Amino acid sequence: MTGASGCGVSSYTATGPALEKLLQPVASTRWTWGYIKLARTEALQENCKEAFENAAIAERRIEGGVGALSRSWLGSTHAICGDVTRAREKLGELHAFEAKRYLDPAAFADIHASLGEIDQAVDWYRKASEDTHRTWCMRVSPADSIRSWPPILATGKSSRR
Repeated sequence: MTGASGCGVSSYTATGPALEKLLQPVASTRWTWGYIKLARTEALQENCKEAFENAAIAERRIEGGVGALSRSWLGSTHAICGDVTRAREKLGELHAFEAKRYLDPAAFADIHASLGEIDQAVDWYRKASEDTHRTWCMRVSPADSIRSWPPILATGKSSRR
């Protein structure tokens, strides 16, 4: 679904045969973003062993590159599965990249939201909403509850599209 701002909004959880079908092209093409998405899906389904396995493959494939969104999703994956140390490592990597070039503030917010650090997530989402570099949309998955958090409501950008 695409909102008026052009932001795509989707929610999909693969299980059973659908998950098996999702795994086939990832395994056969060795598509890095596929491993990242699969790791996050596994984390959201509380299949952390599989999430960590797919995250490890993705991390080897992006090593040395910038990949800010990739690192954000991997950090969120680790946070969802309780690996706070690895999630914070991804935040550190993002901050190192940010010192050299522009990064989307929502990349930081996603990890903080997954860590349950709502105040920090809201601060980063607020920065994203004020960002003039891009069209902004909230894309919170593990922390949808912050859509009703007063600072988010104050931005006027909390509605689902």
